[in-house]
Amino acid sequence: GKDFALLISNLGFSGDAYAVFREIAREIRSEEQKKSLQQAGVDHQNTISLCQFRRFEERMLAESIRLSVEDEGSPAYRFAALLKQQKGNLLRAWRELDSRGIGVVTYM
Repeated sequence: GKDFALLISNLGFSGDAYAVFREIAREIRSEEQKKSLQQAGVDHQNTISLCQFRRFEERMLAESIRLSVEDEGSPAYRFAALLKQQKGNLLRAWRELDSRGIGVVTYM
């Protein structure tokens, strides 16, 4: 848990790292994974696997899609916040996205 907390704080996460670790660890681990970890001498209670992390990612993505644009966790809100952080405001970011200067941005 402490290594995880240090790693994600170095990535810029300022929230409760232990709560995030516990949430990821809630994802179901197969009996085969538990047995493999036990054989390697690893306490499966204090570890998370890539499979657990991927299931957590899928669950969080599904939940974020249900949020409205005004909710801080929504993809649209996070995108707008990133643009503001990177460019100072949305208008400046829009001008960069609209590279042809015609008032539209295409999705390819």
